Amino acid sequence: MQFSLNLAFNGTAEIAAAGQYAKNLMLLTVARVTSTSPATDAKLAQPWAVSSPQAVDDGQSFGVFSATCFLTGKKLLDLRPGVPIGLISSCWSGSMIQPWMPPEALAACPAAQDTGTASPFSDSQMFNAMISPLLHFEPAAVLWHQGEENSGNPVEYRCFFKSMIEEWRRQFGLPSMSFNFVQLQPCNIPPATRYAQHAAALELTGVGMATALDLLDPGAAHTLPCPGFAQFPNCTNPNGMCHTRWKEEIATRLVAVTARAVFNATELAAANSSGGLPPLSPTIGALVGIDVPDKHGTPLTYNASGQELTLTMVIEPPFKPAAIRYGWVDAPQCVLYAAPGGMPLSPFNVSLVPPQHQRD
Repeated sequence: MQFSLNLAFNGTAEIAAAGQYAKNLMLLTVARVTSTSPATDAKLAQPWAVSSPQAVDDGQSFGVFSATCFLTGKKLLDLRPGVPIGLISSCWSGSMIQPWMPPEALAACPAAQDTGTASPFSDSQMFNAMISPLLHFEPAAVLWHQGEENSGNPVEYRCFFKSMIEEWRRQFGLPSMSFNFVQLQPCNIPPATRYAQHAAALELTGVGMATALDLLDPGAAHTLPCPGFAQFPNCTNPNGMCHTRWKEEIATRLVAVTARAVFNATELAAANSSGGLPPLSPTIGALVGIDVPDKHGTPLTYNASGQELTLTMVIEPPFKPAAIRYGWVDAPQCVLYAAPGGMPLSPFNVSLVPPQHQRD
C-alpha cells in the first residue's frame, strides 16, 4: 500500500497532473511510527495539503503518499468533481496484519500468536500509533492492500482479517463503515490466502473486494529498471513481483466497489480497466482445473446470463474428480472478466468428494 506513484505504470504523467485536482482533493500522511499504547495525537509525515506533484510523490520508492490511495481518490473525484475528498495515507510496506490489529481483535482469534518480533512489527503497535489517533474521523471508506507477509498461514489470516475489520468498525463507532481491499496479486501467494481474503467479503456486509489476481508484474527486486516502464511482458519489474506496477487498474477496481459507499449512489459506473489486459477468451477449453487421480484436466462449457455463471462438467469413467477449482495457482491465466471494474472471476475451490460412507 505504501508503493509510490513514481514507480507505477503511467506514474510520471499522474504526478504531473496532480495539481489539476487541487480544488477538491486534500492529502494527509501519517508518519511511520509505533506505540505500545493507543495514541491520541498522530505524528505526521505530511500535514493536510492540496493535491500537487510534491504532495503525491517525493521521489522515494516508498515515500510520502500511497499511489493506490491517491489514484483511487482521484478516480472517485472524477466521478463527482464537485464533492471534496480528503485522503489519509497511513501504511507501512512489508508489515504483517498483527501490528494493525487492536488487542481486542487479536483476542478474538484463539490461535493467534504474537509475532515475536521487535518494534515496529509487534502486535497492535501500528494500530496504536497510526490508526488510533484517527478514530475521531468518520471515514467514508477504508482501503486495504496487505497480506503478502501473512500468506503462509491462510487459516489464521481469515480470522485475523475478519476480526480486524469488525474491531476497526467498533472503535471508529461506524458499524457499517465501508471496508474495501485488494485481493493479492501474483507474488508466490498460496491460493488459499486469496480465498481467506475473499471470505471477509462473503461473511461481512459492506466489505468490497478488488481482485488483482491477473495483474502479474514479474521481476526480481533490484534488477535494472527498463526505459519508461514499458508495459508487461516486455519489461521486467525492478521492484520485484510483489510490488505490482498496475496501480491504475487496482484503483479502478477499488473505485468500482467503493463508489456506492462514498457517494451513497445506486448507480455509478467505473471506467474500464486500461493497460491492455486480456479480453474474455472466446474458447474456454479447460477453464477450470479438475483434480482427478491421473491429474488430467476435464474440459467444460459455460453459460453466463445476468449475474449468474453456470459451469457444466461432463465426467466419464473411470475419472472421479476430487474438486473443481478455478484460478487455484499463484498466477493463473484468467479468462473470465465481469463487472464491476472489469475484474476477473475470483478463485474458488469446491470439493466434490462425498462423505466416506457415500463413496463407491
